[in-house]
Amino acid sequence: MKQLRLCTLLSTVALAACGGGGSDDSLVGACVHTAMDPVLRIESVTDEQGRSLGTVTISDVTLAGTPVRGEVLSAGGTSITRNGDSLVCTLPCGLFTQPGKYGFTLGASGYVAQTFQVDAKYANFVGGCPSTSSGGTVFSARLSRSGA
Repeated sequence: MKQLRLCTLLSTVALAACGGGGSDDSLVGACVHTAMDPVLRIESVTDEQGRSLGTVTISDVTLAGTPVRGEVLSAGGTSITRNGDSLVCTLPCGLFTQPGKYGFTLGASGYVAQTFQVDAKYANFVGGCPSTSSGGTVFSARLSRSGA
C-alpha cells in the first residue's frame, strides 16, 4: 500500500511539474524568447574616399547611458572578438540582443575615433510562447584619416 501511495504521489508531482493535469494547461513550462540575429549590425565603415575598412575597434559602449562591460559586450555577437572592455569587429559584425539606445566609439588604426549613438531595435517580432525577434538595426559609419 505504501508503494502504491508513493507511486501516485510521484506521478502527481511529475505531472504538475510538467504543467499538465490541472485546469490551466497554459502553464506548460517556461516561455522562451529567441533573438534570431543581433539587434545591431554594423554593415560597413568607410573613409572619406569611400574605401571600406575591414576591421574596427568598438569601445566605450553604453546602453541607455550605462556602461556595458565584460561578457555582456560579446553576448549575441557575430564576427566580433572581445579585447578587455572593447570589441574588435570584422565587418560586417553584429552586436547585442537587447534593444535600446547604444552609444559607442568606433576606431581603426590610422583613423580618428568617433562616437555614435544608435537606437537599436528589431523590425520583426513573432509573438506568443515561444517568441522570436529578427531584423536588427543596420548601421554604417564613416571615419576620417588621422592628420587629414
